[in-house]
Amino acid sequence: RAAERALQRARDHLEDEVRARTFELTQTNENLSRAIEERRAAQALSTQFSAILDTLVRSAAIGFTFIDRDLRYVAINDALARMNGLPVEAHIGRQLRDVLPELAPHIEPVLRGVMESGEAIIDMEVEGKPPGGSGEKQFWLASYYPVRRMDGEVLGVGIFAQDVTARKRAEVERNELLQ
Repeated sequence: RAAERALQRARDHLEDEVRARTFELTQTNENLSRAIEERRAAQALSTQFSAILDTLVRSAAIGFTFIDRDLRYVAINDALARMNGLPVEAHIGRQLRDVLPELAPHIEPVLRGVMESGEAIIDMEVEGKPPGGSGEKQFWLASYYPVRRMDGEVLGVGIFAQDVTARKRAEVERNELLQ
């Protein structure tokens, strides 16, 4: 009889442990399922945000590019490629000095300064002759922003540029008429 009671207690204890472990595993499974669903939702949101951003950058009338720490074009939209007088493909993977040799001596120090300081430069006037253009001097209003990783490390510089050549020429003409 004592052996039966001991065996029953052992069986009851084992069943209690199985129930507790089953409960723990069920909780863990539910937590993992929630985490997987949250991750899927975050990935879907990230994909959607990426598509929106890509569409905005590609279709914007303002020029945009991202230049990495080696001063290579990583991304550029059609608007800025047209301002430079070259197709998008002529930019990607190439260094700024190879794409815009006349402008590089003026722009590269600005890019390095933004990366070193981590500070943006807003609405800087830039002038020069793009390689695929008419050969006439062009004018741009450009803003340079440090692009950072999540940990704060600067990956490169994002540039937004607007062609203001027509406005600058109109200002020159107006000033000449006033003199």
